[in-house]
Amino acid sequence: MNIEKIEYKDFDIRYDEDDNTWRCYELSKSYESLKKAKEAIDRRIRESSKIVPFTAYIVKREYSYDCNTYKLITVTSITAKGEIWATIAKERFKYTGTVYKDTPQNEELIKQICALNSDIKKLENDRFNLTSDLSEINIKSLLSNNTEETKGEKND
Repeated sequence: MNIEKIEYKDFDIRYDEDDNTWRCYELSKSYESLKKAKEAIDRRIRESSKIVPFTAYIVKREYSYDCNTYKLITVTSITAKGEIWATIAKERFKYTGTVYKDTPQNEELIKQICALNSDIKKLENDRFNLTSDLSEINIKSLLSNNTEETKGEKND
C-alpha cells in the first residue's frame, strides 16, 4: 500500500511502508494503525483546546492606516498546531497571526499607533496633493519641437 498523505483535521498522516506504521509529523509520533493515529490527533485536539476564554488584540490588515484593523477578540480555543479560534461580535474564525495581550499598556500603545497612522495618512495625502501641483514637461512635445527646429539646420 503506497499512500502519499492523508489529511485529518489539519494534521498530515503518512504511511511508512518500511516500518508498517502511520506517522503524524505534527505529533512527532508513529502509530501501528491509521485509526490509532486519528485517535491520538483527536486526543491532542481535546487537550489543547481546553482553555479559559480570554480577550486579546489582533491586527486584521497589518499594512493599513485604518485603526479598525486592531480588533479586540475573544480567544475561545487553541488548536494543537497553535492556531486560535476566536470570536468578534458572534463571528467565529480561525486566526494564525500574532496575538497581543489585552492590557492597559497595549491599549495605550494601539491608540498611539492609530494616531501615528492618522498622521502618516494625512502626510501621504499632502504629498500626493503637492505632487499633483508640480508643473510637468511634455516630453513628446519637446521631441516634436526639436525635430522641427533641426529640419532647417545644416549638418556639419
